[in-house]
Amino acid sequence: MMVLLLEYLLLAFVSLACHMTSVAQASLTVHGASIPDVPDHHALMSFTSYIRSDPLRALASWGNFSVPMCQWRGVACGLSGIRRGRVVGLDLADLSLLGTITPALGNLTHLRRLHLPWNQFHGILPSQLGNLRELTHLNLSFNSIGGEVPLSLSNCSRLVNISLHDNNLQGIIPNKFRSLHNLKVLELHHNRLMGTFPPELGSLESLTVLNVAHNNLSGEIPGEIGKLINLVTLGLSYNQFSGTIPTSIGNLSALTYLK
Repeated sequence: MMVLLLEYLLLAFVSLACHMTSVAQASLTVHGASIPDVPDHHALMSFTSYIRSDPLRALASWGNFSVPMCQWRGVACGLSGIRRGRVVGLDLADLSLLGTITPALGNLTHLRRLHLPWNQFHGILPSQLGNLRELTHLNLSFNSIGGEVPLSLSNCSRLVNISLHDNNLQGIIPNKFRSLHNLKVLELHHNRLMGTFPPELGSLESLTVLNVAHNNLSGEIPGEIGKLINLVTLGLSYNQFSGTIPTSIGNLSALTYLK
């Protein structure tokens, strides 16, 4: 009799556990996150938890049970293949958002576009952004972000655009950026960067825009800058460079803007 009772209780426990799992999965689906998308859902909810002020209620739809995750404001999801239902874009520009950048964004492994300019983000850029191996566009300009430019961004080999200008970034320009061979735009002007201009960046022959003006860079302008034959815009002014202007700049036949 005791054995039968134990078997009955065990069966009831298993049935209850299966029911709870089904309820939890249904709940996540209602929240707009199917089971493969759970990390994306958690990352976005973490993003909201790092926001201290949202005066325009830009994130009002986020977490709403009746609104699927892929319909939240500023969120773009893939439509087919392995990216179907996964977050591929986060576009929340000029919304007066006040807060810091959550490290959990590094879990959005299919993210291609991170566009958050003209807000009031501060704090530092988390190194976890280097986990975004599919990222092509990074724009966090016109904020108040401090700390250093993360070395880990050099892992994002698909990056085409890095716009971090008009912040409070310090430290050096990472020479590891030489591995970003797809990079076309590197905008770091109006920060507080120090050190020398890395000659290694001369290998980024795809660059069309390079602007490091209004920083505290010092030393000589390296001759390797003349290898950037596709440059259209070059900003070097308002730094503390010394020495002579390298004659190799004359190789930049596509250059139309030099400051």
